[in-house]
Amino acid sequence: MKIDKKMIFDLLGIIGSILLIAGPFLAWAIITDLPFANTIYGYSLGEGAMLIIVGFLGLIASVILAAYPAKITALFVTIVGIVSLLTCVLDLASLPTIVYGANPPASPSLGTGIGLYLCLIGSILLLVAGLMPLLLAMIKKKKKK
Repeated sequence: MKIDKKMIFDLLGIIGSILLIAGPFLAWAIITDLPFANTIYGYSLGEGAMLIIVGFLGLIASVILAAYPAKITALFVTIVGIVSLLTCVLDLASLPTIVYGANPPASPSLGTGIGLYLCLIGSILLLVAGLMPLLLAMIKKKKKK
């Protein structure tokens, strides 16, 4: 079996979606200013639940893109990748506010867990998996002219 570019991008989309689904079930934040370290998981936050839903949408779209390559499906995978990437970056930037609420302490002892980083990597993979078929189609079209 020959592995081509399309198959690699399809696998990237599926792997990225699985990372988006798995990330909220892992630690997002570790609070170390308590007597015992407290771990906060993404699924307990509203943002993590949103990433699980977006991950399932990305997985469905990636499987459809692998089975029936079409520009509209690649565009949908790209949009899902952009939404998940924006969500992950905003969650990472506002993690102290998400964890502590409206009044976070002046110097919170807050560590970032691996779950949020897995979501970030998964959204980047999903974005690449959606953009590359579109870019390859544009390059192919220009070569024909």
